[in-house]
Amino acid sequence: MKGMKEPVLYQVAHGEGKFYAEPNQLERIESNNQVVFRYCDALGNPTQQYPQNPNGSLNAIAGITDPSGQILGLMPHPERSVVKTQYENWRRMGNFKPQGLEVFERMVSYASQM
Repeated sequence: MKGMKEPVLYQVAHGEGKFYAEPNQLERIESNNQVVFRYCDALGNPTQQYPQNPNGSLNAIAGITDPSGQILGLMPHPERSVVKTQYENWRRMGNFKPQGLEVFERMVSYASQM
């Protein structure tokens, strides 16, 4: 998502789903800059390794948009990361803003500018 540069931690709640596209479609998605989220390692580098990429999604893709950028498809679940108590170790995490909230705040901000 534009402007989000730091890795975020969202819950994953799919047993069998993963991103897949034929090679020509994958190339088009990449060249159109439609990839907005990728599974990454602790350093923020895209990875195919489990458990960081829990389902083997191609090119570590976790979220894409349609060509207009107005429709988002996302495998992780930011809605499960909007309240502090939704994190399994929330009592040990100190004072922090739940990371899933930013996705929804940005959506509202974008829609209010239209």
